[in-house]
Amino acid sequence: MLTIGVDEPDPSVVLERANEILLMQDATIVTAICGVIDLAQGVIRLANAGHPPAIVRFHDGEVEKFGATGPPLGALDRPRFGVSSVLVSPGSLLTLFTDGLVEYDRDWDAGEQRIVQALRKISPDAPDPATALLEEILRGAPPSDDVAILTVGFREPSIHGERAQASEAARARPIVGRSLRALLVSALPPAAGAG
Repeated sequence: MLTIGVDEPDPSVVLERANEILLMQDATIVTAICGVIDLAQGVIRLANAGHPPAIVRFHDGEVEKFGATGPPLGALDRPRFGVSSVLVSPGSLLTLFTDGLVEYDRDWDAGEQRIVQALRKISPDAPDPATALLEEILRGAPPSDDVAILTVGFREPSIHGERAQASEAARARPIVGRSLRALLVSALPPAAGAG
């Protein structure tokens, strides 16, 4: 999916192509979420393949779930995925997570509500919002399923304007790439014949 996303700006097309590849591998069904962040415009565009919704906490503390939903990857031959968008500003926090964070006590609605409440409590300046979110929700209890959290914070541009934002994005790209690769490796089944 990462290779497809390098040349394709439409998250729904990335998911459609990833679905084709998964079907060729005769792999199991997996969920995924794919997005594009336009730093210049402050817009996040997401397509969702059966994954928990993305949640954005805005600078004023309001929280919104978003991400057009579609079927999990590998479930249908020719699925269509919608794309939803949200406008973010400095102080916003995008949060993506696996279902282990939501349903650790087997109550999906209560789990989503806990995430929303926890995001409202986390300081916008928290050095590690993902860890703060995990600690706020689990409160020291071990998770009953695997949990992965990815947060993306949006800060004020520096005095150098858009050039500084672009260079920060360039430095972040390898880190985000490694994080996404790790999420994919944990989500996808091993290749046939792999030991």
